Amino acid sequence: MKGAASVLFVMGMFFVNCQELDINKMLNNKQMMDNAIGCFLDQLPCPPNLKNYKAKMSVIISSACESCSDKDKHIVKIGANFTRRNRTEDFEKIMNKYDPLGEARDKFY
Repeated sequence: MKGAASVLFVMGMFFVNCQELDINKMLNNKQMMDNAIGCFLDQLPCPPNLKNYKAKMSVIISSACESCSDKDKHIVKIGANFTRRNRTEDFEKIMNKYDPLGEARDKFY
């Protein structure tokens, strides 16, 4: 299995207004990260500020957020890098769910 990481990757934000997502606060709070990852993996309800991200996760991953705003690209990059390095198993689960053929994985390394 290749690398790892998240959520936030994990994660098309061109449809999302990210004003309410404080990525640094989330990444530095284990409970918030657990909730985000659980949301993306359909294991927990999604917090309101992540519902739009989850809805667009396949597009975000397949395009590596190519059409996202600069702010959204920044959020996706930070979230993916953090999750890949610090929560490798969760990153792999998210990638397997939203990119089952592995076609976009190289875009996140």
